[in-house]
Amino acid sequence: MNTRIELLNATERRVIRHLKRAPRLLTAYQIQSALGIRYPNTVYRALQRLLEFRFVHRIETRNAFIACDDPEESHHPGFVICSDCGLVEEFDVENISLLLRAEAAKRTFLIEKSAVEIIGRCQRCNSTVVKKPIHAGVR
Repeated sequence: MNTRIELLNATERRVIRHLKRAPRLLTAYQIQSALGIRYPNTVYRALQRLLEFRFVHRIETRNAFIACDDPEESHHPGFVICSDCGLVEEFDVENISLLLRAEAAKRTFLIEKSAVEIIGRCQRCNSTVVKKPIHAGVR
């Protein structure tokens, strides 16, 4: 029996391996450059198939890609994205998805696509921020 990974071609496998090792989000052009792929369309086709197989997620606000934490499990991913270091963490947003579908249904609105992306600062970056001292009597 074939697993989904066996259905991927060599370029798609290279792209997913690279994304799994990447410490942050990568754009298609960053992937192309890192892997030495000659044509951008080759990368875009590979990413499209990887999206279809749920091996990667596209981060809409960054026009970039990240490997899926659990591609074998159907889920509703959301992301926290650090605006300083680029850290991205995936989390399940099933409850939020249910709420969004309910609100859309009330309005007879058909959802084609939704994305939950929370942009802020991770704990590490937030703790390195230089905080201005508060002086007595000065506001």
